[in-house]
Formats: sequence, C-alpha cells, structure tokens
Amino acid sequence: MTRFNRTTSILRFVAAIALCLVFISDSNAQRVLEEESVRIEAKARKTSLRPRGSTVASRPGVNGVLFVLTDPEAAQVVIKRGAEIVQQGRSDAGQFRAELPQGTYTVEVSADKYAPASLRTMVKLSGTEPLVAELVAQTGSIILGPVEADATILIDGQKPASMKVKKAENQIEIENIPAGPHTLRISHPTIADWERAKVPVRGGAISYITPKLEVATGELNVITAPGTSVYLDGEFVGATTSDGRLNRTNMKLGNHEVKLAKEGYEEFKETRLFEFRKPVRVERALTPLPTSAEFSDDFEILNPRRWSVPAGWKSEAGMLHLANAPVPGFPTGIRYRNFHMAFHLKLENGGGAAWIVRAKDAKNYYLFYLSGPQGLIPNRFITYIVKDNRFDAMDFFRSDPLIEQVTAGGEYDIEIAVNNDVITHTIRSAATGKAENLGVFKDPGATFSLGNIGFRTVGAERFAIDDLFVQPRP
Repeated sequence: MTRFNRTTSILRFVAAIALCLVFISDSNAQRVLEEESVRIEAKARKTSLRPRGSTVASRPGVNGVLFVLTDPEAAQVVIKRGAEIVQQGRSDAGQFRAELPQGTYTVEVSADKYAPASLRTMVKLSGTEPLVAELVAQTGSIILGPVEADATILIDGQKPASMKVKKAENQIEIENIPAGPHTLRISHPTIADWERAKVPVRGGAISYITPKLEVATGELNVITAPGTSVYLDGEFVGATTSDGRLNRTNMKLGNHEVKLAKEGYEEFKETRLFEFRKPVRVERALTPLPTSAEFSDDFEILNPRRWSVPAGWKSEAGMLHLANAPVPGFPTGIRYRNFHMAFHLKLENGGGAAWIVRAKDAKNYYLFYLSGPQGLIPNRFITYIVKDNRFDAMDFFRSDPLIEQVTAGGEYDIEIAVNNDVITHTIRSAATGKAENLGVFKDPGATFSLGNIGFRTVGAERFAIDDLFVQPRP
C-alpha cells in the first residue's frame, strides 16, 4: 500500500458509506457522490512528502545532495546532465538520494502503469530543494457493490483482466482499468441486466459504484377452463378462478414446462421461455376426455380381461359375489361423465352392499354404502368421497335413513343417474316392487367429473351383483 493509499483509506470508507445511504432515495445524488469520491482521492494526492536521510554529501564543498521523492514509492529514476546519464536507480519507499556536483540536471522518473515525468532541478552544494515527482497513474479501479460474487461483470463488453471479490463486503473490485469513461454491465441469473455508460475512471483513483439491481423474474398469464390446476415444471402454481384466469409473477426465468390439468380433461403441456418483463401468455381450451360406450355384464363368467379382480371376488351361479373385499374392483378401460347405471343386488347377509361411481383411479372415487340392519351404521344410505385412498367409515360426507329397511337374503334393483355433479339413487325391492329414492347427492366441490364404476365392501357385508348395465348420456 502506497503512502497515498494509507492516507486516503478513511476518505474512501466515508465516501462508500455516503453512497450507500443516498442510494435508496436519489439516484442522481448517488452519481454525484460517486464522482466526488474520485475528486476526494485526487485532492489527497497533494499530501506532502518529506525526505529521509542525511542532507550532507560525503564530499562536502564538492557535491550537493538531491532527494527525488516519488509517488509511486517504487519508480525508476534517471538523472542526466545534458545527454549524459550521471546516476540512475530505483526509489526506495518513495525516495531516491543522489550526491551530485553543483549544476542543473534533468531527472526522468518512470513506473509501470504511470505516465513518465521529466523534471529539471538545480543542485546546490547545500540547501538543495527536494524534487517531488508525482506520476500520473494511467489506470484506476472500480469498487462495485453490493453485488453477488458470481455475477458476470463486463467492462466495455469484455471481462476484466484483474478483479477481486470481497465476500465480507459483498463487493467486487475491478483493478487496472485505463483512465477514462467506460461502460459497466452486470449480469446474474437472479437479477435483471444492469448497465451504465460513461463510468468515470481516473488514474490512481477508485470509483465507487452502487448499482440499483432489480430481481429478475417472469410473469405467467393463463386463460383456460375454470378450476384448472396450473403447474410449472411439475410444481403446483395455482388454479384458475371462476373466470378461467390465473396470473402469477415471480416465475423463474428460462425455459419451463407449463402444464394445465383438470379433472375429466386431457392434460395440456408446453415449454415456454420466461424472460424478464415479457409476460408468458398461455391461452388454451382444454379437450374433454372421451367417454366409453355402453357396458354390461351378466357375470356368467368373471372375465379378468374385462375386470380387475381383487381378493374377495368370485363368479358363482351367474352372479358376482363379494365378501371381505375392501380393495375396489373396476371394469377395464371404462370411464363416464354422465350416465345411467343399473344392476340387480342380492344381500347375502344383513351387512348391506357398496358400489363406486366416477372413480378417477383405485384411490379416488365416490363411494355409496347401503348399510343393512347388521351394517356399520344400520339402516342408512351413506355417501363418502375417497381421496388418496384415505377412508374412514365414520367420516362420511352424508348419511340418509332408509325408509324401507333392507333384509338379509333380499333382492333389489339399483338404479343410478349421474348428471354433472348430481348423483341420484333409486332402490326397488324385488319382493314388493316398491321403489324408494335413496337420496340425491351433489358434490359442492365437483371432486370427480369423469371416471369408472366399481364395487367393494366396507365392513363384513356379503352381497352379489347381476345384470349390470351402464349407458352413457350427454
């Protein structure tokens, strides 16, 4: 560190603090203070230099003593008398001492990265004035911050040859910049590109720059069906509102996959480029998933190609029998939106029976439980919404009393009408021919809009199914 740098370190620190305080309120004042820091350092260069060592020549009366005081502290000194070099060497700690005969001399001082100086002086036998050679630096520095250590810094479009990262101060110092105006640019994945032209750099001085960096994020605007789930790279972003819109900021920049998903519709995916201040607009009408044709089965044979067949299922005497079958079974590759379903039911004990409507998969569906006199909740018709395979028989959505109780050994015809979010059940006794409305269920959350049908047990019930028929409806 030079004497000049030691003297001005406090001034630099104060200038940097002033810049940080002013930065938030007034960007013009910030620029003024940045330039003022350079002027403060230029003024500090006038610090007085004093010679050290003896002022008496080894041959008094013949020679005088010349002190050449240099800034920088290490400089090449050449002393000439006319064209003749009489002494030369390097200054030590900013001082070069020469014993010379009385007369006029030319002193040439040079140093790397400084403009050379040529000075004339008169050497006397005694009382020779020290010769001060303050060279003008040809390069300066910029201290930049706060800025991330891994930011890309460019000076006039090029990476600096010399740069120091000051992690503790969250600053970067760019050294050995040629004096003059320069264009400074900062890039980082987390910020918007920042650039300033005509940044002044003065020789031997430090310019303090406090950039106002803006966090770089993208914007997503989605227009599609209401209640559509929106994902970015598989991560849930949100769902569209009742008008089918979703707006989100703070999206990561770069290429990302946008996915739109809604129950009963085909998923839509596309990769889009998110750029700063360039909103990404995704406008898409979702395509409804196609529904299946009519489906029927008399269960003379339980065909594993047509059904998933869990434990507790068997075909016997032309009927499908279920006992101790908590794992649901479904027809293969069937799905309906609106439909009419009918089947013949025989209760083989007093436990009742259970069936499934609009199954998204084996873990998500509507479950309806006809609980008999020996059922878990006797003589009730109970509705469940099963999500992610979470099921508790006591945690039902609704429970309706049976007007006419079902009995062990009784046979019944069940009819189900599904229209949008409304599911209606009717039961008709084979013995009496009397029909009873089991209730009308409407899901306020429209949890499942499309899916399969199926059967399972809830408790210890045993029952049999025959003459199953499902007909899709518009």
